[in-house]
Amino acid sequence: MSNLEIITTAEAAEILRVSVKTVHRWAGEGRLAVVTKAPGLRGARFFLRSQVEQLGDELATTPGAHRESAAAS
Repeated sequence: MSNLEIITTAEAAEILRVSVKTVHRWAGEGRLAVVTKAPGLRGARFFLRSQVEQLGDELATTPGAHRESAAAS
C-alpha cells in the first residue's frame, strides 16, 4: 500500500478501533490531520492511512492513552 493512500472516516475509525464520532472529534482537535474534505457543510473527511496507522501505534504503545470502544457510540 502507498503511504499516500487516502481513507474515509469510517475506515480510520475501524483502524483505530474507535467510533466515527471520535475520529471527527480528534480531527477537530488537530489530533488527526484531515487530508481533504468533500464540498458542503457536512462533507466527508478523508485521512492518510499512514497517519491513521501511526496514531494507532501511538495509542497502542502509550500507557493510559484514551481509546474509546467502537461500540460506544
